[in-house]
Amino acid sequence: MGQDNAVPRRINGIEGAAGQVIISGGPGVVETFGAPTPAAHAGTHELGGGDAPNVAGLSGLLADDQHILDAEVLLVAAALLHSSRHIPGGGDPMRWTVNKLLLGAGAGADPTLIDIPGADTGEGYQTILGPNYESIGQGAYIINIDPTLWYVVEIYNNNHNDGDNLLYHTYLSKGTYSIQLRSFTNVGNGIVKLAIDGVDVTVWDTYSAAPVKNVPFLTTGVVVAASSVKLIRLKVDGKNPASSNHYMYPQAIVFWRTA
Repeated sequence: MGQDNAVPRRINGIEGAAGQVIISGGPGVVETFGAPTPAAHAGTHELGGGDAPNVAGLSGLLADDQHILDAEVLLVAAALLHSSRHIPGGGDPMRWTVNKLLLGAGAGADPTLIDIPGADTGEGYQTILGPNYESIGQGAYIINIDPTLWYVVEIYNNNHNDGDNLLYHTYLSKGTYSIQLRSFTNVGNGIVKLAIDGVDVTVWDTYSAAPVKNVPFLTTGVVVAASSVKLIRLKVDGKNPASSNHYMYPQAIVFWRTA
């Protein structure tokens, strides 16, 4: 109302202090100097405090990368484990072979191998091809390739002596297993024993009156007491009275855990 902005504003002859604003009192009320009305406190601080806003619980994508809690990773891993071990919509268990999770520890730190909650100590299915031996315990061997075989390949002891054996290594977790030898049988085949860590767990007579390919020999209920890498030995130990020799023709050894 005609105020000269070149000189300080006065109300009732008094100048306002730095930072004050003129507050109107409304019709018929004299103006006064006063502090500005602050913005809503909750918009810039947590309710009742002076800290910066907390984004916990807010929806949407934040601009900055966010730290993921180890507990959250474990929950996701456990959920994936559960869904992987059951048929969708049902309660039938499926086999699961992973019970560990490699968790990053941040820049400059080594990752940590941790247990997934609810995971088993390890279960699964192992197939060892006959020619994939680690070492020869006794004998001389020839690998035969035949497209009519289950695995196209087999191995046999060319010198066909009693006691010929092949050695393998594989990891077996604690539990009960079915073990299958898949083999060629014939009139000159011997009796084959399979040992785990030096203990015979099954024996198969691979003699037959005529040659037969792809014969499965199955043994069930083999108990493995502790989880570890096992030494597997496949050995000719005697022969059927009707057999003319001590050959063995392993195509594959198969392990699957049943309990």
